[in-house]
Amino acid sequence: MRQCDSHTIGTYFLFMLLLIAAGLSGCAGKGEIIDLDLQALPIRNTEYMAPPNAPPIYVLTFEDARPVTDRLGVRTHWGGGLTYFTVWGGEMGKGMASLAVEYLQQRGWQATWLRDKAQADALTKGVILSGRILSFAANAKSRFLATDIDVDVKVAFSARNVIDGSTVRMVLGSNGTETVMVFDPEDVRDLTNEVIQELFEELFQDLVIQDGTLRLRSRQS
Repeated sequence: MRQCDSHTIGTYFLFMLLLIAAGLSGCAGKGEIIDLDLQALPIRNTEYMAPPNAPPIYVLTFEDARPVTDRLGVRTHWGGGLTYFTVWGGEMGKGMASLAVEYLQQRGWQATWLRDKAQADALTKGVILSGRILSFAANAKSRFLATDIDVDVKVAFSARNVIDGSTVRMVLGSNGTETVMVFDPEDVRDLTNEVIQELFEELFQDLVIQDGTLRLRSRQS
């Protein structure tokens, strides 16, 4: 009877695992559309919390200024074919506004999403925060035994102080990359969530309250 030593058995199972991984990460795509459910993550630190005198912030639905607005990105399969990623059912502007409110509230701000832009005209105090999405993409490229994921976002923020009409403007961006052996769409979702969290952390780091208005921290006198 032929006997197999532990090394031979271990090599066999490793070979089988590699074949399975190759199949999972490189199978041909069929044009599937996957809608990613993005959520605000718990804040990682308690820096840049809202001060006691912080004015209320009213967030407008973000403007999606990307050339292609019907998807977030694409996965290119090693065996050929594509899988497409969308987010929030294609409502990118609404989704980003909702996340902005959640992150503001996590840091102690009184934040409200103004779904009707006309409501902003009736305000007598507070800050009106808007965002223009310049770029936002999450792509994955599968190769033998691995899939590379890349996420990039850039937003032009505008914060108008109702009390004096002054406006603070800034363009902020964040990105991240990751390589996984066995791909799952949740890998794209998780990395995208982290990149968005980093974007809003940058926003808080750059802003400060001065005389009841929102100002850039670098311009504080």
